[in-house]
Amino acid sequence: MKLRYISTLLSMVISLIILNGCGDTFDGEYETTDSDGYLIVKGKTEISAYTYGGSERINIECHNCKWDFAEIPEWVEMSQEKGDSDASVTLTIKANTTDVDGRKATFYLFWYDLHSASSHLNTIIFTVTQAGAKPTVSTSASSFTYSYRAQNVSIPVTSNCRWEAESDSEWAVPRPSDEYKSLNIELSETPSSTNYRSATIRFSYNGTYCTSISITQEGPSITVNPTSLSFPGRMSEATIDVTSATPWVAVTENGWLTLTTDRENGKITVKASENETASYRNGSVVVSYGDLKRTVSVSQRAKSVTVSTSYVTLTASGTEASLTVEADYPWRASSSAQWLNISPSEGEIGRHTVTLTAPQNSGNSRSTTLYIYNALTDKQTASVYVTQY
Repeated sequence: MKLRYISTLLSMVISLIILNGCGDTFDGEYETTDSDGYLIVKGKTEISAYTYGGSERINIECHNCKWDFAEIPEWVEMSQEKGDSDASVTLTIKANTTDVDGRKATFYLFWYDLHSASSHLNTIIFTVTQAGAKPTVSTSASSFTYSYRAQNVSIPVTSNCRWEAESDSEWAVPRPSDEYKSLNIELSETPSSTNYRSATIRFSYNGTYCTSISITQEGPSITVNPTSLSFPGRMSEATIDVTSATPWVAVTENGWLTLTTDRENGKITVKASENETASYRNGSVVVSYGDLKRTVSVSQRAKSVTVSTSYVTLTASGTEASLTVEADYPWRASSSAQWLNISPSEGEIGRHTVTLTAPQNSGNSRSTTLYIYNALTDKQTASVYVTQY
């Protein structure tokens, strides 16, 4: 028995000397017992790996013993975790994609003598260290667009590090939020003189560039429709449609124009008083927000009676034709031709549709002139040439 003990002990000492000669370090206790139970590890107990991972082989020589690896980190896989005989165990270290500062773990190999009643648990300590992952930061898009308003916006961020964010523009101030799961950006209001502006937000980790995103902030906008109004000489009104997200205002410097604004529905009602002058007059309506302005030109003719056309043709079969009379005062229409019927032949202030009809013409073509008069002064204001073939 003593000879076998000495032989076993000598074998273990030789194995440790050989391993230490290879530059490997061992921690823990290596024991033999009266029943010759022992365990020898041939392999590194201090293991290091690159970011992308790696593997190491641990050779176990087991005699009359039982062994078991414990507290293995989840990023390390063992080809065999326990046994009661010799084994060649492959330790595989997974790629590090999450811990940018690197990671380190300690695990243990426990073993004991199977045949000794007094055997106690023996321990060999292993450490594994892995280089840090590449810091990554990503967002759902590379560019984002926001309205002109002052506002705080939030962008979800996926990352494996406590990143930093820096803006190249003072009007877009970034800061991390929600444990680095979101980027909050404080945007100031776009000046009314600016159509749009852009900023770049740069993400980094410990000075290392990760990614960047583009922020575009629209300028305030105002669209008006129509861009010009033309009024008859009489008192009348029209509507301007305004499309804008801004709190716009509408003004006019013309005393003969009156404005009623409905900002909620985007409408301006423009009323023109009766034109008592003998000529056209011009004005404007200005819709603005700060320095942003849109101008609607306004014109109003002198009071008159006008017609939509100066020439009408009727067929020989006796068809009808129509024209529009725009009257700023009462009017009447007449013709010297007995064959031409005018309906209506007179009217009050406003717009009127006048229908011209003639009976079938079996002879040569014929023509006449339709005259439009101011019914108050009996002054001719317009004429229409009518022909029937």
